[in-house]
Amino acid sequence: MKNIGILDVISVIILAILLYTVFRRTNRKKYLGKLIFKSSRNFSSIVSIFYWSLLSCFSILFFIDKYSNIDQSNHIISSLISPFIFTLTCFLSLLEIKYDKEIREKGITIVGGYIYWKDIISYKWVSHKKLQITFKTFVFKKLTKEWTVESEDKEKVDILLSRYTNIEI
Repeated sequence: MKNIGILDVISVIILAILLYTVFRRTNRKKYLGKLIFKSSRNFSSIVSIFYWSLLSCFSILFFIDKYSNIDQSNHIISSLISPFIFTLTCFLSLLEIKYDKEIREKGITIVGGYIYWKDIISYKWVSHKKLQITFKTFVFKKLTKEWTVESEDKEKVDILLSRYTNIEI
């Protein structure tokens, strides 16, 4: 076997974590339950989807280019792992935007993860389209996220949040 450096080992570990995260995001029904409501996309979500799609296409082309230019003197892991990690990161970002603002049986999804109902401390409307959700994290800190909710979805979101969180505003 050729020399495997510490960066190769770290890259494989990062790749494994990314693959697990992608698998977990695509199988969110298992840990968050069935979809109850999905808020409509706003302009910034559409722009983000376009951006990450474009970046994903670029990273796939880069990956193909790297794969076609591998010679026997280079280590295959060193040559392909970085473009593959970049492609997987772009794909994960697309998934996060796609699955944002879902209300499910056991919690809600946000960009960057999910919040179980038991972890929501409070929520309030800070404007007619902005919902502010405060929740506790796994390290017992409070964190606040904002959702942009279209006017036609506001009443339904309010009803669902009050039903599942037992918090009245």
